[in-house]
Formats: sequence, C-alpha cells, structure tokens
Amino acid sequence: MRGEFRSSREKRYHTHQKTCALFEHEYETAVSDDDWKQTADNMEQCLKNFYSSETFATLRDLPRRMWLEVENFSSFNMNNTKLWAVLDCSFRTEDGGITIIDWKTGRSMSEDVSMQLSCYAMYAMEKWGIDPEKVKLIEYNFMANQGVEFTVGASGIENTKTFIAVSIADMQSLLG
Repeated sequence: MRGEFRSSREKRYHTHQKTCALFEHEYETAVSDDDWKQTADNMEQCLKNFYSSETFATLRDLPRRMWLEVENFSSFNMNNTKLWAVLDCSFRTEDGGITIIDWKTGRSMSEDVSMQLSCYAMYAMEKWGIDPEKVKLIEYNFMANQGVEFTVGASGIENTKTFIAVSIADMQSLLG
C-alpha cells in the first residue's frame, strides 16, 4: 500500500495507466498526516473485514465457470447512447441467476444506490439475457462488514430507463 501511495504522490499514473491515482495527489489537495493515517487504518480494517467475511468465502469457493466479470470496463446501449458500467464483481448462481456485488469502502449504507444498481441490472439483462428478477444486487460495505441485498423488478427498470432518457436529453440540449 505504501508503494502505491508513493507512486500516486509522484503522479506516475500519468505515464503508467495501471498505477494508483489518488484524487488528493492529482489536484494537490492538502491532507494532514493524521488524515492519511486514518485512511490507511480504515483500509486495513476494510481488508480484514473482507477476508473474514462470508462474501469472501463464497467468492473463494466459487468455481471459475461461474465467474462473469470483475472490474471490466463494459458498456451497453440505450436509445442509441452508449452507457458505461464497471461491475465490481459478478457471477452466476446455481439456480440460474446472477449476483452483482458493488463494493463500498466508507459511504453510509443508507445512501441511495438503487439507480446505480438498477443500471447494473439493465446491463446484465442486455449482456447475459437475464430477467431483472433473477439478478441479485448486493451493496457490500467493507467498513461496516455487511451487505445489503436489492432486487429490481420491471417497474424499477422502466423508472431507471426514464431517468436515463431524461438525463441524456438534458445533456444533449446543452450541446446545442
């Protein structure tokens, strides 16, 4: 972790794409040593929580043939517009469903993530041809060491499509 920090501080990410890039280094935001230490301590706790979790045990024991995507930069289309999606973790389940896990490192579990997860369900529908009701969406918070499950039905998908369509129209109107 210290090596990645030094690499970011030296802004190596400008020449090495797969190198750690911290917001604070790019925008030269002042962060006290105590804040950096607290962040490092939090990350260490997140890792300890994850490696001792049932989620990790499930993933560790999951047969390779069941894995779908982990951090792939992917896309799907809606209304002739490419929408980007990066699923943190996705895999098939024995019952023919799909589980998508969205990792969180510190944000509150009470934040509304339904739009993001609904977009992931839309991606799964297009990519793997699955009904949204067969997609289990999990927001897993490393710091809290817990996951919250979500499902998205047809009406939720329609609401998300409407929201995205309005957002696309708004952005296109700004382009003239």
